[in-house]
Amino acid sequence: MTERRSEMTETMESPALNIVGQNHNNLPVIQWNDDIQTTVIVVTFGRGRLIIARNPYVYYYPDGDGNGYTDGWCYESLFLALGALASWNPLVDPEPEGWVKNTSTERRRLNGDARYEYRTFEEECEARKRMKQDSI
Repeated sequence: MTERRSEMTETMESPALNIVGQNHNNLPVIQWNDDIQTTVIVVTFGRGRLIIARNPYVYYYPDGDGNGYTDGWCYESLFLALGALASWNPLVDPEPEGWVKNTSTERRRLNGDARYEYRTFEEECEARKRMKQDSI
């Protein structure tokens, strides 16, 4: 019981997220500093994309005209993307965890695991072989 209370206390003492508004999906927009905002957008089939943006309200074209998002990470579900949004600090970590596709580099990860990252079909085949061997 003491251990559980300790976890709850640590969570409550964590710095609060600076939520500055909502995007068009009514999901939170977090301000990190003058240049960085993060939010999640809903994409097809119930999936979510965590984006880092100069202006998250204009997200359609990645860095195309200077108003869109600068990078994005796709997740298998909206729930996973929102969890990553809540736990990731872009001022400390270059990328969030658990994503399956990075929109700016076209890198992909099997099951969101960094050990099984790939870009090409050949790399995907190798990653699947490694994943299978690791599960034995």
